[in-house]
Amino acid sequence: MNSERLTEIVTEGMKKPSPFGVSCKFIKLDDMWGIKVYRNKEIRDNAVMRQTKMYGLGYAPAIGASFDIGDDKFCYITEVAIPIVDYTPENADKFVIMCRMAEEEYPGIREEVSKLVKNMRKNDYDYFDDHYGNFGWLNGKLVCIDFGF
Repeated sequence: MNSERLTEIVTEGMKKPSPFGVSCKFIKLDDMWGIKVYRNKEIRDNAVMRQTKMYGLGYAPAIGASFDIGDDKFCYITEVAIPIVDYTPENADKFVIMCRMAEEEYPGIREEVSKLVKNMRKNDYDYFDDHYGNFGWLNGKLVCIDFGF
């Protein structure tokens, strides 16, 4: 995909509702790949470093190229995982209820997330943001999907 097309996708994607966190917005390209867009280059670079390390341990999605759009959008390509709870502007007020529903739908999910976080910490990533919007499934395996901040 060329840089003009990426710029167009990110520019349009920033206008649409999509999953987001404190430090980035996620724009889905297709069922396999998406783009994380940050407003801060250092946070993006740190997220890339952490996700790359956790991917190598099997705790995160694969990661692709990093790129910048202008001087205010710092991006990277990432493999798509299916979030436990999809946190978007439209459902932010229902997030707690959605988390409770996830616990009913996926018995033992709290323990699985805790185990993954514990394993990440054992590998020098002091992860603390362990809500269900930051984890998802990739090929049947639970992975972390938030590496910003």
